[in-house]
Amino acid sequence: MTARFWQLCGLCAVLIVMAVPWWLAPVDNQIYIPAVTGDAIYVRTPHGQRILIDTGNDAPRLLEFIGHYTPFWQKNSTDYVILTQRGASWQGGLAAIIARGVSNQLIWLPATHDGAAQVCATTTTPCTLAQVGQQWQIDGITLTVDSANTLWLQWPTGALYIAQGSTTAQLNAITHSPPCPVVFCIMVYPWRITPPWQLQRVLHPAGVIYSTGQVQEPPALLSMADRRVDHEWLLHEQLDGDLFIDMRKPHHISHTAPEE
Repeated sequence: MTARFWQLCGLCAVLIVMAVPWWLAPVDNQIYIPAVTGDAIYVRTPHGQRILIDTGNDAPRLLEFIGHYTPFWQKNSTDYVILTQRGASWQGGLAAIIARGVSNQLIWLPATHDGAAQVCATTTTPCTLAQVGQQWQIDGITLTVDSANTLWLQWPTGALYIAQGSTTAQLNAITHSPPCPVVFCIMVYPWRITPPWQLQRVLHPAGVIYSTGQVQEPPALLSMADRRVDHEWLLHEQLDGDLFIDMRKPHHISHTAPEE
């Protein structure tokens, strides 16, 4: 009886240890937009590849956020970093991310090429100087450079048009952009800049997420669905907290409450 009891206890212990990684594994198929100073978008692909688009200047908060969604057995902070903006927008965060380790590549959009040489000379992570029209496939996600500082991120059920660091003049100059390639498309767009009507008409997004400055004091009073412009659904530019987009159901966008 006693021997059998301890055998069962040992079997249970083994099963618990084997299950721990499953319990701790972060949810894949998610896009995260953390509330940090500057812009950052963190993507976990269907099979756990990690893509960080821009890094902001709030290094402690960015590392804390990524660490929360990184299991203990992954030593590096992310697999890919893609930079869309000039250096002032990412210097603080990028240095911290590189120090923690980037597994595969640093990808620099044309608008960031002038800052690439200095950074790439100090890291062993391979650097790619991207050109307009260049495209990558990463675990079922297609990344396409649309202009000097804009990027399409597309998957079978949705797409993001990422224009985080663009000025109105730069976006008004984009006339070649194809319409949203899938049923559900969202723009990630500079804070407090009205989207150019011509670009909206070309892209025809289902909604707009305003990036940068998501944490406000005092906290924002409007919810995600409280504001509409014509037929476009906008997420309010003063939304507090982190945003989460479920890539399997991209219309399902949730957010955390602002930190106290």
